[in-house]
Amino acid sequence: DARTTVMLQRIPYDLTGNDVCRALDEIGLAHAYDAVAVPCNHKSGRNLGYGFVNFVHAVHAAACIALCNGRPFGRAGSSSK
Repeated sequence: DARTTVMLQRIPYDLTGNDVCRALDEIGLAHAYDAVAVPCNHKSGRNLGYGFVNFVHAVHAAACIALCNGRPFGRAGSSSK
């Protein structure tokens, strides 16, 4: 599979893009991604509960899925699809 973009779902609404980067770094994916997008509600300033991460190589995207799938994302782990 050559896909390099992963959608993170069910992320806590108070996390920012920087928080997502820190969480990815903590699980061993530092320097493996080149873009993180976490859409937010401009009225509340909170994210919409999902985000996207583009990895430099497909192997890193696969590692993210393996490390995060089915686990809560953020302060206690990760969840992706």
